[in-house]
Amino acid sequence: MLKIKLKKLRQLLYKISPSYKIAKKLHVKSDIQIEKLNEILQEITCIKIASHDLSLVLDNIFEISNYNPELNAKLGHKIITKGQKDIILNVMNNLIQDKKFLIIDIGASDGWFFKILFNNKIMDNIFVFAYEPLKLYYNILEDFKNSHSNFDYKQIGIGDSDTTLKIKENNGLLGLSSFMEISDNYEYFKGNIDQSIKQEYEVPVKTLDSEFENNSIFNKFENIALKIDVQGFEEKVLKGAENLFNSGKIKVILIEITTIEKYRNSANYAEIFDFFHKKNYTLFDLLPFYREKDFKFQPTHNGRLTEFDAVFVHKSFIEKLN
Repeated sequence: MLKIKLKKLRQLLYKISPSYKIAKKLHVKSDIQIEKLNEILQEITCIKIASHDLSLVLDNIFEISNYNPELNAKLGHKIITKGQKDIILNVMNNLIQDKKFLIIDIGASDGWFFKILFNNKIMDNIFVFAYEPLKLYYNILEDFKNSHSNFDYKQIGIGDSDTTLKIKENNGLLGLSSFMEISDNYEYFKGNIDQSIKQEYEVPVKTLDSEFENNSIFNKFENIALKIDVQGFEEKVLKGAENLFNSGKIKVILIEITTIEKYRNSANYAEIFDFFHKKNYTLFDLLPFYREKDFKFQPTHNGRLTEFDAVFVHKSFIEKLN
């Protein structure tokens, strides 16, 4: 059962409207009620989430007892998405600005990333190309393509070779779906989220270098930004883009990084940072994602940060901005 701290929630909602009374009727027992709570969270736009401890923001709004871990994850994701919007707009407003850019969304999921772009930025000089292997997102991607002339997609995976791989669609949270196996040592998934596989199926996988050679849209742009959110497959995506990196076209990368092994044999933050430093990229921004204990999942990590988003910019590109 989720008990809402009405006093604190009122203080937040009063800044927008006196409609906080909705909260009095909220007892989260079904998906419909979760949606109502999400609507309230979406209204709290006055909070600068990215400059706060995300878990502290959660604790300031909710008092959770006898909690449902999957519900907590949904609520946490709503707060985190606000932080992601902040970091994305920082990139758009201060790096990409009004320049002609190809933005490649790798691991597009339900389109949360490119929707933030199109909803908050004039996209006259920008084309977004998305890659997403999960079948259930086809209609979302197709509908968006049909309504935006500067958007296209492929339903394939991106990796370090041109091949076919099985993707595992997760039962508990779709966001955990991956080509990789969840690590046996990671207690967060094992203890709190249904990590059983709903279905798995083979999908084509290409390298970015292969797409660079065969996708005509790549050759129309001298500036490319990558967004990479691929659940443990990040290193393979980067290794499959060697020629594209060497071309000098990739100016900005937004990537999800872990500090521990969440997926078997996945690269950690040290390896990812080393990759970018060797290629002359510098860290521009970051957004903390998960501090395990703070999110009331497993107390074994003692509040350790285990996942964050990072933005890397090529030094030659950022020097021209200064």
